[in-house]
Amino acid sequence: MEEHAEEICEYRCVQSEFSLSIEESNTACSCECESKTVSNTSTQLTSKHNQSKTNDEFTVCRSKASKLLNINSSIIFPFHLNQTDMNLSFSMYSSPFKTATFGYSFILRVCSTKDSANQNQQYLSVFISLVRGEFDQLLVFPFPYTIFLYLCDQSGQGKHIISVIKPDSNESARSRPLSEKNDEIGVVNFCPLSCINEAGSIYLKDNVFLIRVFIDFLNTGPTPFQFETVT
Repeated sequence: MEEHAEEICEYRCVQSEFSLSIEESNTACSCECESKTVSNTSTQLTSKHNQSKTNDEFTVCRSKASKLLNINSSIIFPFHLNQTDMNLSFSMYSSPFKTATFGYSFILRVCSTKDSANQNQQYLSVFISLVRGEFDQLLVFPFPYTIFLYLCDQSGQGKHIISVIKPDSNESARSRPLSEKNDEIGVVNFCPLSCINEAGSIYLKDNVFLIRVFIDFLNTGPTPFQFETVT
């Protein structure tokens, strides 16, 4: 892979202990039934609105110039989270990025997610999608490499939170994109949202948290940045 001028952000990593997971009486009173029907309709409209908003955000981000992985096969994206937004739901896309000039194209999305069993518990979710690229006909599909996702510790202690997406997961999401982008693949419960929104968080600095993507082309193992730190 050719060298790129992108600045390398160095830090070491510690394997995450957070598990990967994917989320999600008949009544006798006709009034209750009607109430539920209205409620369900409202929920469906809200869901469609949120999906439309997400699609619009993707379209805007997709129009930006693609970035390239650095010489370590990784890239870091900053996500800004205002203090006023800490307790609100959010969804943000990264700029699109490519593994090389003629390589695979991806886009990253982070969002807040409520626990289906406990609405008071929120998580940071991190997803990645293959995006249709100009040179897909030259590439191997399904995408055959392991992807590491890092929430960077910005204190210099190297306490990064890491999750791994294996190449044997969700083949359809790793297939050659036929539409603008494939379905997302990633980690719903990446870490508790409190990791970034609590006071003194080592993962939030100047209202910015960092997500690093590393694609393991050389099968370097579970801790490819063992001795690196980021501050």
